[in-house]
Amino acid sequence: MTALLTALSVFHLFVGTGALALGVRMSSGEGKSAWRSPLLRRIAMLIAWTYPLIALGCVAMAWRTALGADPHYAPLWAIAPLIWLVLKGLAFAVIDVLEDGVFGNALYRPGERPEG
Repeated sequence: MTALLTALSVFHLFVGTGALALGVRMSSGEGKSAWRSPLLRRIAMLIAWTYPLIALGCVAMAWRTALGADPHYAPLWAIAPLIWLVLKGLAFAVIDVLEDGVFGNALYRPGERPEG
């Protein structure tokens, strides 16, 4: 149990750090202008800024549960941020397809941005 929780804690640490870096990059002027859809940019920002908080809270609860009287639920707490990330990713994909009928068309390609 300790090895599993340690591995998931380190994983969430790295993914959370990457999510924060992505959130900072998307908050810049250049990051904002790279998105075709303001709605998809807001969803991506929501994922980037909230994932580290959710991961921190769930990993803390996983360790607290593992060291407490009922350690059976500790892996579920540790995996909960991944489930949340998958569900948000599915919502992002569905909205992306519903907006223009093409998956993966949320960002402008290099040289394709409208002037102005």
